[in-house]
Amino acid sequence: MKSDNFFMTLLQKATMGILGFMAAMVGIMGYYPLIPAFYGTYCLRGKKNGLVYVGLLSGMFLRMSFQPFMKYLFIIGVINIGIRFYRWANKSCSGWIAGIISGVATVGLNCSCAAMVKGYSYEMTLGIGEGFLVAGATVLLHYVVEMVVELEFTTNDINPIVQYSNHDVNADKTEAFAVAVEELSNAFKAMDVKTENVGSRKIELLEQEITGRLCACCEDCTVCWNENRFSLSDSIRRMLMAVTSHMSREEICQGNYVEQCNQYKDMVDEAIEAVGRIELNEAWHKRLQENRLVIAGQLNAMSDLLHGWKDECRNCDDSNRTKIARISYEAKERGILTEEIHLFEDISHRIKINAVVMGKWNGGIPMKNFRLAVEKATGLELRVQKDAKSIITKNPQLVSLYEDTRFYTLPGIASQKKNESPVNGDSFVLFELDDGRYNVCLSDGMGSGNDARRESETVVDLMEKFMEAGFKKETAVKLMNSAMVLQGTKESYSTLDYGELDLYTGKLELLKVGASASFIKRKTDVELIRADTLPAGFDANQELYSVKKTLQDGDFLVMVTDGVLEYLHADNPEECLMQIISEIRTDNAGVLAKSILEQVLECTGGFAIDDMTVLTTGIWEK
Repeated sequence: MKSDNFFMTLLQKATMGILGFMAAMVGIMGYYPLIPAFYGTYCLRGKKNGLVYVGLLSGMFLRMSFQPFMKYLFIIGVINIGIRFYRWANKSCSGWIAGIISGVATVGLNCSCAAMVKGYSYEMTLGIGEGFLVAGATVLLHYVVEMVVELEFTTNDINPIVQYSNHDVNADKTEAFAVAVEELSNAFKAMDVKTENVGSRKIELLEQEITGRLCACCEDCTVCWNENRFSLSDSIRRMLMAVTSHMSREEICQGNYVEQCNQYKDMVDEAIEAVGRIELNEAWHKRLQENRLVIAGQLNAMSDLLHGWKDECRNCDDSNRTKIARISYEAKERGILTEEIHLFEDISHRIKINAVVMGKWNGGIPMKNFRLAVEKATGLELRVQKDAKSIITKNPQLVSLYEDTRFYTLPGIASQKKNESPVNGDSFVLFELDDGRYNVCLSDGMGSGNDARRESETVVDLMEKFMEAGFKKETAVKLMNSAMVLQGTKESYSTLDYGELDLYTGKLELLKVGASASFIKRKTDVELIRADTLPAGFDANQELYSVKKTLQDGDFLVMVTDGVLEYLHADNPEECLMQIISEIRTDNAGVLAKSILEQVLECTGGFAIDDMTVLTTGIWEK
C-alpha cells in the first residue's frame, strides 16, 4: 500500500513537471504567457515539487534566448514572492488573487523592459495584453488542476461512510438489533395474556381459606358439615359475596348469613381481612401488568427508532462527485481544508452535507465562509447545524449543512404565577431541530407551586430529549407518558400541548394530552383547536389527539394553560379568548402574548387564581 502511494505521488509530480515543460514551449509572437500562469497555479497548490522547476527551466532553455529567459525567470520569482507574501498576510490566497499577482508581475516586467529600450511602443501594448492573458490563464488553470485532483480523490475515497449508506454490515446489524428489540417487546406483551385470572376463583379461594382456619379448629365442625354441608357452603358464599361488595361489618353481621355457626362474627372478620389481602394482591398484579405493557411500548419505540435510522438518509456521493470536488475547491479558495465530504438525501429529498473542515494556517476562519463556499459549489441556499462552532481552526471538526428553510419563527411568552404561590407551575420549551422542524411544548403541572413545576418540567424535558434523539413526535409523547405512569403510586398528572412546525412547508401538527384549547391567528381571523383528552401519567395506553394545519406568512400559533381560560367569567371562555386575540393588532409575537395576558387579568380583577401562561409563535417567510 505504501509503495502504491509513493508511485502515485511520484507520477503526479512527474506529470506536473511535464506540464511545466509544455507550458514553456508554447509561444505567441515571442511571448510565453503560460509560463507565469502555470507557475502561479503551482504556487497556489503549496506542495513542493522540484520536477516543476526542472520542466519549466528545461523548456525555457530550449525555447528562448538569453534575454527572454532572464525576463521570465524574474517574473516567476516575483510571482513566488508575491503569492507567499499575500498568503502570509491574509492566511489564504484564491485563484483570482494569484491571477492578479501573476498578471501584474508580467505587465510590470514587460513595461519596464519596453520603457528601458524604446519607451512606449507596440511591444509595451503587447506586454500589457500578455499580463491580462496571464491573469485569466492562471485562474482557469488553477480551477482545472484543482478539479482534476479533487475528482481523482473523491473517486478513490469510497470508504466507510459510503459503504454504511449502501446498507452494508453496519446497517444489517442495526436492522437485526431492531428486530431483536421488537421481539422482546412482543414477549412483554404476551406475559399479560398468559397470566392466570385470579378474580374468577376469588370466592372459592376465600371459602377454602376461612373454613380451613375456623371450621377445622371448631368442636362442631363434624356436625355442621355432615348434616348441612351444601346449605352451609351456600351460606358462607353469600356472606363472602357481601364482603367482596364492600358492605359494612355491621350490615354483614346483622344479615346473619350463616345462622348455624357459633363463630359467625369471627368468620366475618376473617373474611374481611382475607378479601382486603386478595384485593391488594390484585391491585399489585394489575400494576405489574400495566408496567409490563409500558415497558413493551418503550421497547417498541426503540425498535421503531432503529428501523428509522436505516432508511433516514440516502448517500448521494456517487452521483455528485463533481459537486464534492467543487466544494473542496471553493473551500480551499477561502483557506479551508476539507476531508470526508459526503452528500445525503433525506426522505423529503432535501440535501444534507457532512464535511470535516480545518484551517490551512493558524488563526480563525468564520464558519460563514465555508457555508458560502458550499453554496457557490452546489447552487443551494444552506444553513449550518445549530451547535456548530462559529470559527474554523487548524483542529479538524465535523460540520453539517442543511438546505435552508422557507420560514423562520419568533416566539412570545407571557406568564403569571398563582397569587401567593412561590413559582409558576407551568413549563415550556422551544427548540428547532436540524431537519427544519420547529417544536413548541407547553405543560401545566397538577396543582401549583414547586411540585407542579417539577412535574411540568419533567414533561417538557423528556419531550425535548426524545425529539433531539430522533424519535417521532407520537413515539416521544407515548414514551413521556409511560415515564409519568411509571413514577409510582404518587399521583402526578401534567398536561401537554405540543406543536411541530415544518419550516420548509409551513405545515403544523398539534398533539394534545389533556391540554387547553389552542388558537391560530390569521390577520383578524382566529381559529379554535380543542380536544378532550386525559393528562399525561393517567393512562399508559391513552390515545393521542392530533390535528394538522398549514400556516402562512404572518400567522400566529397561540397556546395557553387552563388558568388563562378557566377564570374569564364568561359563558364560553374559548370564544371570549378568541375575541380578545382577534382584536389585538400587532406583528410582534411578544406583544401579542403580553396583550392577551393583560386583558385576561383585567377580566379576573388582576388576580391570578391559577398559574397562567400564554405562548405565541409567529411565522414569517425569509
